[in-house]
Amino acid sequence: MIPPVEEGEVFVLYLQFAPGRDVAANLGQVDQHIARARKNYGRFDLVCLPEYFSLGVRRRLGRKTARRVMRESLACLQGWAQDCQAYVVGGTIPEVRGDTVYDTAYLIDPCGDVVTGYRKMHLFADWGETAIYRPGAEAKVVELGFCKLGIAVCRDLRFPNLFGGLREQGADIFCVPTSWNYPYDVDWEILGRCRALENQAYFVLTNITGMHQRERFFGRSMAVDYRGNVISMMDDRPGYQVVHLDMRALQEWRDTFRLFGHEEARRTLYEQQIVGE
Repeated sequence: MIPPVEEGEVFVLYLQFAPGRDVAANLGQVDQHIARARKNYGRFDLVCLPEYFSLGVRRRLGRKTARRVMRESLACLQGWAQDCQAYVVGGTIPEVRGDTVYDTAYLIDPCGDVVTGYRKMHLFADWGETAIYRPGAEAKVVELGFCKLGIAVCRDLRFPNLFGGLREQGADIFCVPTSWNYPYDVDWEILGRCRALENQAYFVLTNITGMHQRERFFGRSMAVDYRGNVISMMDDRPGYQVVHLDMRALQEWRDTFRLFGHEEARRTLYEQQIVGE
């Protein structure tokens, strides 16, 4: 693992584009964005990709296709991690286990090894996800050396207890790959900022853009700080951003405003409240 340039500094590359049905073309677009970012910035510690970055938005997915996409996508994720000497959150690709398929965000380390995979918990039935995927049942925080990383996917944003649990495990940076479309752009931004504020953590949300299944996806991938401030946001065009996260400032804020210590101290009282008839 290559440490950040200075202690407490983390550089994150995140990108967005409009993935179509051609998997090779989608992987090629990601490769081009990463190559440009490496040329312009030299290095980063963490790379975050959007949901469905290789598969595109689909309402049907056969097992044979899912296995092929999984194999090709993982190979690219491992190659990008090695080339960048960075951790990569490849979120998401189909994970096939027997007859079961999950919508999984893989975390790859700088050596190209799979560290873990987060299986999306809250599937969106209206988009047919429950007909393709099985929901995941485990959330975890991963120690990367320069941060503790939490991973969630798309509709998970609507469920604050998931993030609160990860925060209690020590997460200080969250990577959230998404595929959100209009008219839910306001929901997406407010939820992302709220999750960051209430968990006193950095959030990096990567969203797809373009037209898919007759719906327009708005992009606007963003990084949010521990006070809910948007520190970097894209528009609806394909591209990338590199953002600097100050882990020392994050810790100072947490030390000053001990939100979670208070929360834990009062939780038993919340549970004792009884509302009379």
